Amino acid sequence: MCHSVELIFSEDPQEILNYANMFSDVAAIVSQSHINKFEASIYIDQALSKQSLSCHFFSIGTFEKDLKSCEQQYKLEEFDQMVDSLKKILKIDEDGLNNHSFIDCVSMPAHLFLHFKALPFDIFLKVKQGNESKFIKRFNASEPLDHEAISKYMGRGIDDFYLKRDWLKDFSRLLIQQLEMRLNVLMPTDGSQIIAEGEVFHSLKDMVKSLGLKPQVQKLCEISMQNVQQRLQKDSPFKSFLRNLKTRQELNFHFTFIQLTSLLCSQYIEHTDWPEKQKDDLTEKLVFSAFFCDMNLPNDEMLVARSEEDLLNFNSKEMNILNSHAQKIAETVRTFAGAPQGVDKIVMQHHGVMNGNGFVRYPMEGTVIAAQILFYSQALSLKILNANGRKLREILSEFESSFKESPQIEIINKFLRSFNSDTNTTS
Repeated sequence: MCHSVELIFSEDPQEILNYANMFSDVAAIVSQSHINKFEASIYIDQALSKQSLSCHFFSIGTFEKDLKSCEQQYKLEEFDQMVDSLKKILKIDEDGLNNHSFIDCVSMPAHLFLHFKALPFDIFLKVKQGNESKFIKRFNASEPLDHEAISKYMGRGIDDFYLKRDWLKDFSRLLIQQLEMRLNVLMPTDGSQIIAEGEVFHSLKDMVKSLGLKPQVQKLCEISMQNVQQRLQKDSPFKSFLRNLKTRQELNFHFTFIQLTSLLCSQYIEHTDWPEKQKDDLTEKLVFSAFFCDMNLPNDEMLVARSEEDLLNFNSKEMNILNSHAQKIAETVRTFAGAPQGVDKIVMQHHGVMNGNGFVRYPMEGTVIAAQILFYSQALSLKILNANGRKLREILSEFESSFKESPQIEIINKFLRSFNSDTNTTS
C-alpha cells in the first residue's frame, strides 16, 4: 500500500515528459486537455505513444477525439471520479491521502553547483525510502558549498540536486553571471569587439558568392549585426558569448552557422514587399535571435539537432538540455533590457514549438512569422554547410522536397525565388 504521494506540478507538458523519462518511479501523469490554449493532453498522448513509459495517463477537460495512450478521459465535473480512479490504480489509502508531500522542486545538474561558493537558497537531494521518494536538505542557504562533497555525490552516480521552483529564475541568473565572470578571466583584455567592418562574411566568402546574394542584402545584414552589438551592455550575459565565437576554435562552425542564418533571414526579408522600416526592424530582431537562440548548446552535435529523431542520438541529460534550451534562453532575453522588443518570443519559438520545449517537423500554427523565418533559415543554413561539395541547385531542391508539405510553404517558395535565376529550382 502506498502511504505517500509526491506531486510535481508544471504548466509545461514537455517538462513532465522529460521528468518521466529521467525517473522510473513516476506512477501517473494527469493533464488538463488544454493549458493556456495549448493542446497539452494531445501533445502528451502523442509523445507517450512513441515511448515505452510505464506510467498511467489520465486527462481531464474537453476533448474532440479519443487519446490513444490515455486510460481515462474525464470531464471537468468528473474530477472526484478521476481522483477515485487514481487512488485505486496507485493503491493509495486514506492515510496516504492525509500524508501528501506537496513538493514543487526542479532538478539541476550537480556539476553546475561547483561554480558557486555559496547560494542564497537551500539545496536538496532526492532519496527513495521503500515506496516513497523524499527531498532531504543537503546544503543550507548562504552556507559555503562543500565542493568535495558534491564531487563525491557525483562519483556515486547522483547527477542532480534539487531546488525549490521559486528559485529557478534566480539560480539561472546567478549561473549566467558566474560563467560570464569566469569567461572574462580567460578572455583577452584588449577591448576588441565583434564588428563587421567588411569582414563579417569572410569565412563565407565563397559560399556567399555561390548563393548569388545581392550586395544590398549583405549590407543590410552587416548593419543589423553592428546594431545588435551596440545594444550589448557591460553586464550583458551575451557579450562573452560573442567574444568566444571569435576567439575559440571549437566555436567556428557555430559562428559560421549564425552568419549564414542571419544572411538568409536578411535575404528573405529583403524580398518581401513590407515597408522599409518594418524590414529593418525585423532584420535586426532576427539577427539578434540568430546569434543567441542556441547559445547554451555546448557542442556542434547538439547545435544541428532539428527533430525528435535527432534526439535519439543523445543521452537523457543532453535531451533535456536540447528540449528546454529555447525556453531557457528566452527567459534570459526577457531579463536583458537591451534586447529588441519581441525577440524573446522569436527565440522561444525558433524550433517551431510554441512553449519553447521540444522539436517539430514544421512550425506549429500560431508561431510568430519571425520565428518561422528563423526556423527555415536555420534549416537551409545547415543543408548548405553540410553540402559536401554538392551544387546549390541540388541543395535547394532537397530543401524544397524536405518541406513541400509544410503549412508555411510560401516561406519555402520565397526562399527559392530569392536566389539568382541560374540557381533557382522553381519554375
